[in-house]
Amino acid sequence: MKSKLFLITAFVALFSMKSFSQNDSLRKQIMNYEQSDHDFLDKGRRLLLENFIKSDMLKAKEIKDLLLKENGGNIYNTFYPIEYIYLLYWTEEYKELTDFIKQVDYTLPVSNSVRILAQTDNMFSTLLQQTLANKDILLVFIENSHVSDMDKEFLVLQLEDILRAGQSSGEMDFESEQTRHINELSDRFLEEYPNSPYDTIIRETIRFRFELSPWAFYWDVVGFGAVIPNGNLGEYFNAGASMEMAFDLRY
Repeated sequence: MKSKLFLITAFVALFSMKSFSQNDSLRKQIMNYEQSDHDFLDKGRRLLLENFIKSDMLKAKEIKDLLLKENGGNIYNTFYPIEYIYLLYWTEEYKELTDFIKQVDYTLPVSNSVRILAQTDNMFSTLLQQTLANKDILLVFIENSHVSDMDKEFLVLQLEDILRAGQSSGEMDFESEQTRHINELSDRFLEEYPNSPYDTIIRETIRFRFELSPWAFYWDVVGFGAVIPNGNLGEYFNAGASMEMAFDLRY
């Protein structure tokens, strides 16, 4: 009996020690828990913005590159696409910028961390305001770059477009001076560089103009049939053939 009681006591003690040990370990995990990925991105975005405001673009670029590396190069897990585009203008990485613009999908969702952090760090609004205030500097950067003339003109056009979108309250003002200016730049680009890699982008997302489509007219023979008047009409008309036609103007 004593032996049996000893075994039970030992088992309970062993189980209690194991349970205590597990709880103690879990308690330490909870006390030391950090949202490492989220916190790293939070601090990184804020430090990047701090250096951007100080005009230290070399440091801002280094932080941007490190944040992307930590996220496996996934831009949507690091920035909103428009944030990334603004940053590339300021860091003068035009090859990366044009490549990204060609394949960017604004409908893809960003990560939860990016969505949450963007509401508090105000990265987009800061980039927009600094770009609006210093657009001439970016234009000089573009002009003095080593990219092709076609890319230079597109980068200027794209810059004007994202600034227009950034200032928009959600509705496009088709009659504004800014829209007319962008349409003129678009027309000039499309005429000078037909079938460029930016053709679809400009026509579908940048240039906004309503025009009548090419028009045409046509006529159509609907059918033939015999005319057999009856009743009182038979006293005035003889039997004959009929043909029905339709005429349309479409555009």
